[in-house]
Amino acid sequence: MHPATVRIYLLVDRLSRLLRAKDHSGALNPAQWQVLRYLEWCNEEDNTAVRLGEYLSASKGTISQTLSALMRKGLIERTPRPGGGYFLHLTEAGREKLADDPALAFRAAMANLPEERQQEILSAMQQLLDLHSGPGTAEQTFSFFESNAKPRKP
Repeated sequence: MHPATVRIYLLVDRLSRLLRAKDHSGALNPAQWQVLRYLEWCNEEDNTAVRLGEYLSASKGTISQTLSALMRKGLIERTPRPGGGYFLHLTEAGREKLADDPALAFRAAMANLPEERQQEILSAMQQLLDLHSGPGTAEQTFSFFESNAKPRKP
């Protein structure tokens, strides 16, 4: 039997792979699903290509290609931003596409756990993220979404 640290890693890795595999279903790839999710939940001031790239830890090229594909599909649009650059927004088609989001199945499964258990998992995940990537990483993650949270039901 492997120590708990190995077993936890294996479960986190497996869960991540299963979630990404489901993101390959349909007409979108995982990066495109991540952009739609980000734009659904992000703060108004963080709906820019630069902040999206920071959140996803993706290169400018990857972000540019992903945004171009989503614009061609009519799922997002951009509007000029005062001072230069642009804001990104979901179109009505983009909002409708999120009804098919493969991540909804995971959220529904989590919703079946008692609230206390959900909070325990949340706390453990935050601690792991901060220990792995540095203090404040979990809080930084939430900062992209806090002031404009627009939750949808699982």
